[in-house]
Amino acid sequence: MHNRKSLVFLFRYFFALLTVFMCSYAHAVVINFDDIERVHTDPDDPFWADQELTDQYLSRGLLIDGGYLNSYDPDSDLIVSGKNYLQGGPYFGLTFVGKLPTFVSLIVTSSHEDVVYLNALCGDGVTLSQQTPGWAGPDNNTPFEAKKLITFTSDFGISHIDISAFYFLRTSAMIDDLTYRYSVPEPAAILLFIMGLLGIYGKRINTIRKH
Repeated sequence: MHNRKSLVFLFRYFFALLTVFMCSYAHAVVINFDDIERVHTDPDDPFWADQELTDQYLSRGLLIDGGYLNSYDPDSDLIVSGKNYLQGGPYFGLTFVGKLPTFVSLIVTSSHEDVVYLNALCGDGVTLSQQTPGWAGPDNNTPFEAKKLITFTSDFGISHIDISAFYFLRTSAMIDDLTYRYSVPEPAAILLFIMGLLGIYGKRINTIRKH
């Protein structure tokens, strides 16, 4: 009976280790910018660029360049998931640091109904490009679409996303619900990990039997 309880304990222990191992690679990061309180330099004269965001999300693997925390009008139909969003300036980018995500998505709305261009630099040097519908001159005019879902995927990871708009004004794009995920280990790595656990498990069984 004692041996059986020990085996059950070991099985649960190794299963928990395997679960933690897998989840540490497959987790997703979601940033909706609602965890930071909007603060104005002068409450009596609020300005859209009062609160610049740079390294506030560094612990989550993100640096922001040329972006500002802004709040939706409570009656706006542009609200995505909460009160705040990231307002892009004319030179605007997102940089991922440390382990690079292999999947990135974000909700994009042009501040002036023009086209927003997004260029994602991947770990292998390839650039992936997307754009939102909107005005980009008489020969490239598509119906404006707010809250456009943009996604990028690369097995080599995504290191940076450059964001700009056709009008190149002080404000470019409104970003919300930034989501990124990291790749899971290769099947061979998982198999090796499991084999290692089974080896330890088998050794433990032999020890128990001898006693």
